[in-house]
Amino acid sequence: MAVYPHSLPDVHPDIGETPLATLMESEVMMPALAAREWVVEAARRQGRSHALLLTAGKGVATLRHGQLALRAPCLAWLPPGMAQSIRLEAGGAGYMLSAAEELVSRASAASQHAAALRNVADRLLHIGPDEMAAGRDMLCPVFEAVSHELRQAAKGAAGIAVAYLSIVLTHLWRMSDIDPEAPTGDRPGSVVFQRFLRVVEMHFREHWPISRYARTLGVTERRLHAASMRSAGCGPLAVVHERLLQEARIRLQQSPLPVAQVAYGLGFRDTAHFNRFFKRHMGMPPGSYRRRVLEEAGREDLTYSAWP
Repeated sequence: MAVYPHSLPDVHPDIGETPLATLMESEVMMPALAAREWVVEAARRQGRSHALLLTAGKGVATLRHGQLALRAPCLAWLPPGMAQSIRLEAGGAGYMLSAAEELVSRASAASQHAAALRNVADRLLHIGPDEMAAGRDMLCPVFEAVSHELRQAAKGAAGIAVAYLSIVLTHLWRMSDIDPEAPTGDRPGSVVFQRFLRVVEMHFREHWPISRYARTLGVTERRLHAASMRSAGCGPLAVVHERLLQEARIRLQQSPLPVAQVAYGLGFRDTAHFNRFFKRHMGMPPGSYRRRVLEEAGREDLTYSAWP
């Protein structure tokens, strides 16, 4: 792993400085006589995660690759860039919630099961009628409460919205077959370093300074640095940078979102900061990296198509 001696890029302002309405949307979908369709990746919703609670009827979510059949009661979680639209048949009803990465990150980190909830938030999940038998009655009031907070826009609404979003993620984790915690036994290094990796996984999008990682772990920065050097051969800042770069590469390769939305989803204030960070470590700006990956994929497809 290479050592990156640079400081972390600028971060988003605190959630309290950003109006809740710009970070989250909620819609109560009442029954209708005709089918309806919602464009999930509309401009104002790009880079957001979406939660759909279907309480009546059926529908379909059109994904980047394929479709997801929906039949009430069900709960679907759609990470950024995963879905294109949601169509409900006549009589369909439920709730739809969209949340920016800032809220999702804080909602997962607020739980004692933060690693598991972050794992949940990064996956496409569908909880069908069998698993939803008991969860529906508990989740309806949660979605109703989020809608109420968005309408009222009262003091502390963002904090309450984060708490409710954490409840939704917890229900998704409870009803899915995702392991409760990522195993640490196969991770190299000391207990301190293993714990550091888990905290990095939860907070690398927030661009914490290393001092905050050390404080969260209850160790000094010197001890954290020593543990990281012994286990990874580089300092803790390089570990954080490497995780951030890994996620950036994955999103640039797999997500249809523009570079600006990828940057925002990774916690950068603007595209310029992301471009500098990516180019400094990868030798090219993110746009060029994405074009190169697409060109290489196109050449591979051409090669395979020529096989007998």
